[in-house]
Amino acid sequence: MENSPPSERRQDLHRQALIEVGIRLQRHFGTAYAEQYLADVNIPELTIQRILSRGELRKPPARGCGYDAPPTAANDEH
Repeated sequence: MENSPPSERRQDLHRQALIEVGIRLQRHFGTAYAEQYLADVNIPELTIQRILSRGELRKPPARGCGYDAPPTAANDEH
């Protein structure tokens, strides 16, 4: 396995974390919301489409999990 420079590994871990957030947002608030978030954090469009299209195969979130509406601009921290 080829070793990547530390800065490249950090970027990949950061991007992976952002994508995981996007997937969770899709589950709770829908694809359009997740797509906007991922675009806002500079994930490439082709990556966004590939990741979010897989979401259709995921189970819907359980009801009563505390996520009833997307965050508002006032409390949106991404």
